[in-house]
Amino acid sequence: MKTTHPIASLTLAFAMTFAAFSSALAARASTQAPIYERLTVTDPSGWDFETSGAVESVTAAGNGWAMQAGGDVALTHYARAKYKLPENANTTFTYFYMRAVVVLPADFYTQHKAGFRLLNTDNYQTTLNGATVGALNADELRVSIYMNSDHRIRVLVDHENGIKLELYAAPNILPTGEHTFEFSGDVANNAPWFFKIDGVTAASGVERLSTDDMANSERVITRFVAGIDGAADQDQNAMSVTVKSFEVANYDLTNIPPVPPVTKINIRVANGRNDVEEDARGKVYIGSSDLELVYDANLQTVGIRFLRVNIPNGAVIAKANLIFKVDEASAGAVRLKIQGEANINAPVFTIANRNVSSRMRTAKAVFWSPLAWSAVGANQSTPNIAPIIQEIVNQSGWTAGNALVIIITG
Repeated sequence: MKTTHPIASLTLAFAMTFAAFSSALAARASTQAPIYERLTVTDPSGWDFETSGAVESVTAAGNGWAMQAGGDVALTHYARAKYKLPENANTTFTYFYMRAVVVLPADFYTQHKAGFRLLNTDNYQTTLNGATVGALNADELRVSIYMNSDHRIRVLVDHENGIKLELYAAPNILPTGEHTFEFSGDVANNAPWFFKIDGVTAASGVERLSTDDMANSERVITRFVAGIDGAADQDQNAMSVTVKSFEVANYDLTNIPPVPPVTKINIRVANGRNDVEEDARGKVYIGSSDLELVYDANLQTVGIRFLRVNIPNGAVIAKANLIFKVDEASAGAVRLKIQGEANINAPVFTIANRNVSSRMRTAKAVFWSPLAWSAVGANQSTPNIAPIIQEIVNQSGWTAGNALVIIITG
């Protein structure tokens, strides 16, 4: 993959201290890094939109994401937003919180003919902490806010092959208009769970949100979905909802300020001496017109140095991404490994042999398999590399304003 030379930028959002979080989170934080993701109409970063066919759509509306599904013959209909827990995220997501603001249009119940999931967790198979977790598509565990063809909200624990538990069934049809849904629980441990509609607790309990016939490796959440999901019988009718916002976390947001205090910074590569390539022989090229990720006649190591990284020592990194601009369309299977230099103030690159590959690297790594880069000038973003940045700024001696280096191999 080729990218223009000086455009790589590092975008970070970080919470200043764990003190921003509740004591309940602090207890979990000893074993799990805090995760918080929020989808809005102005900020879809980190989220994917998926549709099942030509008649399905997800479009930005004035107040959210308008999702429409159904209206032709198909096995399933969906139009949804998805947040997938990044592989190698070093966090096993079993306890979850999700909150969504959803608008049901005035004619919603005329449209609605089938059962569908409005919000749900999934445990599609993925890699966490180097181990395979989750289930194959035919047998995944889901915890869903579900609306049946009787138009009543339910909370279900189910599989592709059937319902396991029904935690709540609404006595009445929910009025059309805007509603806030909140759901929290744990799929691996006995823990309090609750379901709220418009701030009012509709159901709660202390059950583990998985059944005894589920393997331990499958009691994990790997993605969240909001929108119209799995409306199998909407062949004759198109149905729609608007998702104004969707939030997910591995702690209970209701016990803390609604959004942890966050500072966002964007840092561009200063000049051509701060993004370099090292070939298989160890020769370092400084001042190349672009970067190849990571093949140019032979496999190479790419180093990118960011100056004046204004992050305090120990700040909690919520999200970090590298953004590249494509300068040449290219395709092919690529698997990239992203690490940082384990240094409290990364030095400048030099032409000394193996000046990039010889640098000590972070234990944390993020893998990236980008799709084909078909549009010249398009921005391409890596998955969340927060664990790498976190390891660097947690080092004793790191000071706000120091330089950090990202190293890419593959």
